[in-house]
Amino acid sequence: MTGVRASIVIPVFNNLSLTKDCLKSVFACTPVGTYEVIVVDNGSSDGSWDYLQSLGSQIRCLRNLRNMFFARGCNRGAWAANADIIVFLNNDTIVQSGWLEELLRPFDREPAIGITGNKQLFPDGRVWHAGTVIGEDKLPWHVCYGFERTHPVVNRERDCATVSGCCMAVRRDLFKKLRGFDPHFENGFEDADLCLRVRALGYRIVYAPKSEIVHLVSRSEGRFDREDVNREKFKTRWADKLVPDEREFLRDAGYRVEGAPPRPPESGGQRDRDEVEDHARGGSKWHIETVCFGTSARAVAARCPPDSGGRDGSSEAENVFGNLWIF
Repeated sequence: MTGVRASIVIPVFNNLSLTKDCLKSVFACTPVGTYEVIVVDNGSSDGSWDYLQSLGSQIRCLRNLRNMFFARGCNRGAWAANADIIVFLNNDTIVQSGWLEELLRPFDREPAIGITGNKQLFPDGRVWHAGTVIGEDKLPWHVCYGFERTHPVVNRERDCATVSGCCMAVRRDLFKKLRGFDPHFENGFEDADLCLRVRALGYRIVYAPKSEIVHLVSRSEGRFDREDVNREKFKTRWADKLVPDEREFLRDAGYRVEGAPPRPPESGGQRDRDEVEDHARGGSKWHIETVCFGTSARAVAARCPPDSGGRDGSSEAENVFGNLWIF
């Protein structure tokens, strides 16, 4: 397949309408001849397999008779890949023009880059993912959650401990060397674990902000059924090896950080808006003041009580744990 730069692997489990929209966006926004699409149907029962077969030579499709979850589903697609770079893409995404070119660009200039991730937006344009940091709790956090897509921090390429597997590119030879995603995790933390194993080999994980997609977030059935178990597995494997860098990131971005970072209440996975609002209204002892960017940093305001220097405690930008891998 001469000229194919990336093999795009999309695992699906039902949600046919999302899969259709995702594939339409890939076909519309990705240069013809530079990629192949491999869709892995994880035992869907809503007509997804018939639809995928109807696309003929536009894609390659593989079928599991039952839901093998994210790791095994992605791995099966990856083993069939032809390109030197494998891109894992959720089916609850809409890619934007230039997304693939910008996601791959860092690989061209630096052999030490093993994985890249991109800017992932809610449908209203706010940031869902722009790279992660390691929190004081030794877990990866979406530090820019809720920021405006134009915020300077969001548009700065940087190295990260991990990036979201919602859209992640990895060198094929490196992925094979590590034997892919670890099925020890089931629908949670597979991406973070892979990133950390890649870093342990001396490779860099890079956030590429010029690559953008829209993420509809957590539409798959049973996405968070195993979240608590996966979190404990992750902490058992990695907690004693990780050094928190959340404060360092915020200081480098121009904020003054005082006190200990709070976390919103847990709901077995992605926090819902009401819980975040309650947390924001309750106030926080962790006081961050913007030094460089003014009050445009809405995510900073969300960490402060409503009476802190005129900030309103807006929950829209609360920095919450984004559960890195969303399928």
